[in-house]
Amino acid sequence: MSPLLTAVGVVFLGACGQKPGAAALGDSGPGDSAEPAATSDGAGSDSAGSDSAGSDSAADTGLPPGPWRQVSAGELISCGLLADGTVRCWGDDQHGQSAVPDGRFTAVSASLYHACALTEDAALVCWGDDNGGQVEGVPAGRFTQVSASPLHSCALGEDGAITCWGDDGSGRVGDTPEGRFTQVSTGEDFSCALGEGGAVSCWGSDEDGQVSGVPSGSFVQVTAGGSHACALDASGAVSCWGSDVYAQLTPPAGLAFDALDAGGWHTCGLVDQAAICWGADGLVNFGQVPAEAGDFVQISAGGWHNCAVDTGGQARCWGDDSSGQSAVPPAD
Repeated sequence: MSPLLTAVGVVFLGACGQKPGAAALGDSGPGDSAEPAATSDGAGSDSAGSDSAGSDSAADTGLPPGPWRQVSAGELISCGLLADGTVRCWGDDQHGQSAVPDGRFTAVSASLYHACALTEDAALVCWGDDNGGQVEGVPAGRFTQVSASPLHSCALGEDGAITCWGDDGSGRVGDTPEGRFTQVSTGEDFSCALGEGGAVSCWGSDEDGQVSGVPSGSFVQVTAGGSHACALDASGAVSCWGSDVYAQLTPPAGLAFDALDAGGWHTCGLVDQAAICWGADGLVNFGQVPAEAGDFVQISAGGWHNCAVDTGGQARCWGDDSSGQSAVPPAD
């Protein structure tokens, strides 16, 4: 997720939590696999492409049988991927961020005033506000994942290289590391990526230790939020670093998580298909914490709201709805 930390709100861009190695449904999903999906987005909205995302056969793909394949909670908008490969966005549209281009897609990542998606041909498409060059600066090439944040976005190429574009404040674009990676997640003014060996790298603003505080070790997922980030290891243990002003770094004890997604002032994850959210103490809680009850296969933590896809393929959102970002539209 990639939240904008202002009085207006924060946007989760990296936003979608997906079980590492699962069929890509979420903003934080690390790759393409036929394994059944259980996801968390994105910060976020870090959307990974999947060859099976548009399939009608849940039995063949492990995807839920209903209309929604993935959701991405931004700040003032939310977007979702339907089973037929089309994308819907809802909420604020003052910069055209809810006006999705025509086409078929495999994943979507929502931010503050813009959104990005992967086409069926593995190309990138972004729409909405272009104040930092985050729309017109979209790179050419073939990609497996995209993560949108308010003023910059990043994508993972088929060759494992990361490309970032948009506003370069704090080095969020220019300091993009070289090498081969399996996942990328954009925060507000920083980003994190997961190397092939499981090590986490972060770059950009380090105002709250979100770059210098990266833990050592091997992880299977990383997600960047407003001014904090979290990583998940193979045992389901969570490590978080950066700002802890609203207790967003400390998950409930004794749980083994399947997926994570860092929001603006909070963090969410999945444990045996149950949504778990923490943080957002006090005035920044608009109902995004605690999580709604249900059985979910993907979750995306946004600025002040969350969205998730349940085991029936239905999309649900909760928390801030000041711009209609939690009011999921009909799928037909």
